[in-house]
Amino acid sequence: RFGFDSQALATVDLGDCRSLVSIGFCFLSCCPALTRVELPRELQLLGKDAFKGSRNVVVRGNDIAAIGSEDTWQLLAATPLTVIRTNTASWADKLQHVVLSGSIAVIRDAVLMRCHNLRTVDLSGTAVRSIGDYFLHCCNALTDVRFPDTLEAVGDYCMKSCTALESVDLGDTRLASIGDGFLTECPKLAFVVLPATLALVAGVNL
Repeated sequence: RFGFDSQALATVDLGDCRSLVSIGFCFLSCCPALTRVELPRELQLLGKDAFKGSRNVVVRGNDIAAIGSEDTWQLLAATPLTVIRTNTASWADKLQHVVLSGSIAVIRDAVLMRCHNLRTVDLSGTAVRSIGDYFLHCCNALTDVRFPDTLEAVGDYCMKSCTALESVDLGDTRLASIGDGFLTECPKLAFVVLPATLALVAGVNL
C-alpha cells in the first residue's frame, strides 16, 4: 500500500523505475493533497483502488495519462498497460463519466461496480477483448455505454440493475460469449443490438 494515507503528499515520480511493471492494491490511496504522479512506460498492471480518495490527480507515464476526480476518471494507455484490476475507480461515489482508451485489453471482475452516479462509459478507444464479472453492476444512473469493436467476451452480471439504461449497442463488436445475468433487472431497457458472432449466452450455445 505504497503512499497509503499520506495526507501531505503532493507529487510522486516513478518515471525512471523501468523495471516496475505491476502496482498492487491501494497505491497512493487516501492522499487528498496528491496532484501529480509520474509512472514508467513499462507499467502493465494497475491494482485495485489506486488513487482512491485523491480528488484531483493527473497521472502520466509517457503515453499514459490518468485523470482522477470526483466527476471524471480517464485512463489513456497507449502503452503496454493491458489489465485493469478489480474495483479500479469504483471508489468514486460522485464519479459521473469514464473514458478508457489505448492498449487496454482486459477488464477484470467488479470494475466500476456500484458507481451510483456514473452516467457514461466510453471504451470505444480501447482494444478490450474481455470484460470480467459485475462490470457496471448496479450503476443506476448509467445511460450510455460504448464498446470497442474488439470485444469478444462479457462475464456474469455485467450491467445488471442499471435502472436508467434504455439501450445498448454491441452490433459492431466481435462478441462471441455473454455470461449469466447480463442486462437483467434493467426496467427501462428497450433496445439491444447484438452481433452475428454471438455464440454462447449464459453457458448455452445458440
